[in-house]
Amino acid sequence: MGFWGTFVVSRSTASPRELVDGLEDVLVERCTGGWLDSLPAPWAVWQVWATSAQLTESTWQDLEVSSKGPVIACEVFDSDGARLDMFSEPSGHWMTYLEIKGVVSHQLLPPAPFDADGNWLDDASITKMNADYEREFEAECARLRAAVPTGLAAAERARSWALDAGLAVPCPPSELAARFEHEGAFVEDSFFELLACLGLRQGSS
Repeated sequence: MGFWGTFVVSRSTASPRELVDGLEDVLVERCTGGWLDSLPAPWAVWQVWATSAQLTESTWQDLEVSSKGPVIACEVFDSDGARLDMFSEPSGHWMTYLEIKGVVSHQLLPPAPFDADGNWLDDASITKMNADYEREFEAECARLRAAVPTGLAAAERARSWALDAGLAVPCPPSELAARFEHEGAFVEDSFFELLACLGLRQGSS
C-alpha cells in the first residue's frame, strides 16, 4: 500500500494543525531525515494524513494566509500520482499534476473480466473491453495535460513560486521541467526532487 494523503510545504515551523481549522483529528507529522533536516529556516515539510475529500476546499489557501508565506500542497494518490497546488503572492494559486497516469489510474479503474452474474468473459470480449479502456485512459490523460501547465510552462510557474518565496532556484528551466515529466515507482520521489530543484535543499545543484 502506498501513501494516501498530502505533503505540505510552508515557510513556518508551526504545524498546519496550529494554523488552520479542520485538522484537529488528522495526523500531521513533520518530514525529517536527510536534507529535510537542514531546510532553510523557517521552512518545513509536513505529512498530513488526509486528502482533499476530507478537508475544506480552502484549507491550504487558508494556510498561506495564516502562515504569512507561500505554501505547496501535494495530494498523493496511493504513491502513484499527485495533484500539486502552489500558493504565493503576487503570483497567486496554480495547480498541476505529477505522474498524470498514476492520477488517472485512480479515476478510471480497469474493467472486470466478468459479467454482472460473475461469469468469465470470452477472450474476444476481454480484448475489446481492454482496448476500449486503454483509449479512454489515454484520452483522460490527454485531457488533464491540456487543462494544466506541464513541462516548461509548469517550470515557469514553479520558478515564479520560488522567487515569491525568496528561494534561489539552482536548476535551469529544462531540468525543472523534467521534474514535472518524470515517472517513477513512487510519486513522493518526484515531489521531493522538485522541492530540491526549487531551492529548498541547501547546496543542491
